[in-house]
Amino acid sequence: GSAALTSLALFSAFSSAAGLETISITNPMVVIGLFIGGTLAFLFSAMTMKAVGRAAGAMVDEVRRQFKTIPGIMDGSGTPDYARALVNEGVARVILAELGVNPEKNLNKAISFLSICK
Repeated sequence: GSAALTSLALFSAFSSAAGLETISITNPMVVIGLFIGGTLAFLFSAMTMKAVGRAAGAMVDEVRRQFKTIPGIMDGSGTPDYARALVNEGVARVILAELGVNPEKNLNKAISFLSICK
């Protein structure tokens, strides 16, 4: 429902911006373009959900590591490293990989950038 409405709105905006008066639905290239354009919203949504799941998994791994290595977190006498749970190598790797950037080359830059943003 909403994806079809969004596709129609984008298609309408494109046709008015391109100055198209008529569009032939019988043209195979137009039909292929409609199918590809209709699936792009689902593709990017799936990629976003996958990236969020991976980043959340990296955060959970860091929290588990802190519970194992920092004594006293459960009884309140120890303090967890909150910043490290949010900004760590795993999260930076996931973000870089989903952006299509090589994590091996840019990992230190990404971690320092994420540290500034917190």
